[in-house]
Amino acid sequence: MKTINQILLLSIILISLQFKSFAQKQEVLLIGTFHFNNPNFDVIKTEAFNVLASKPQQELEAIAERIKKFNPDKIFIEWDFDKQGELDSLYHLYVKGTYNHYIEKYKNTDKFAFYNENEMFQLAFRAGKKAGLNKIYGIDYFVDLPFDTVMNAIKQAKQTDLMNEINSFVKKSGEESNIKRKTMGLTQLMLDINTESARNANAGFYLRSLNKAG
Repeated sequence: MKTINQILLLSIILISLQFKSFAQKQEVLLIGTFHFNNPNFDVIKTEAFNVLASKPQQELEAIAERIKKFNPDKIFIEWDFDKQGELDSLYHLYVKGTYNHYIEKYKNTDKFAFYNENEMFQLAFRAGKKAGLNKIYGIDYFVDLPFDTVMNAIKQAKQTDLMNEINSFVKKSGEESNIKRKTMGLTQLMLDINTESARNANAGFYLRSLNKAG
């Protein structure tokens, strides 16, 4: 399992190097997204959101335009850092306008939804092309988060209250996310998960609850 919470606060980082000297401060824009292709590999299960529908596509265009106005020099995404070559090839196809034709070879496979819907391609590639960037950078480093092992440690330590707390958080988060996906548009959803309260709840789950295991 790669993540516990489907709200990925490190999905896209946009860095604007707007100063002459590298030693000076650099402005960073951090944008959290949910998984557009929703593989449901995470503990919190959510219903699918159709990012390919016309309204979300219009919203993605508008969001990408706003990112373009930020004038990023580099865009970093949740792609394995040691697979940069593959990412370069995919982005090159996207910039040329042949990306969608290329991924047709994955039709009728599990990979197609990933390449067709994932936020890295739907948002980061779109924003990078609009900003005139010739490269998108992968900075993900895989760290296994063994949720089942953690829950077994809690069970063996007889931490009943903690187990109930975690199960309640997972259930409540899933229910709230599903309601929002039915009632909010893409822009609203992204604004919602980028609030301070949402970030604190996400981080708090790891720091406040899971760290007590065992």
